[in-house]
Amino acid sequence: MKRICMTGFDPVRSLGDEKNPSYELIRDFPREFMGYEVMTFEVPTAFDRNRAAVASIIQENKPDIFLGLGLSGSRFEITL
Repeated sequence: MKRICMTGFDPVRSLGDEKNPSYELIRDFPREFMGYEVMTFEVPTAFDRNRAAVASIIQENKPDIFLGLGLSGSRFEITL
């Protein structure tokens, strides 16, 4: 079965956040979707740890599709 890996960020605790909408959005996503196995992961918001976490997810799971979600308080639109 083909695989989709999706990531969302952990809460920004330094700002007092207890949740991060990017992870909350995907956390309960169905584990199978349109013939794909779906895997979701919470990754660190800290830039120095984020790249290694995402690289590890990709290397270990070899997804056919990777979708990384995030949220920026300074943006008012969806960006790719």
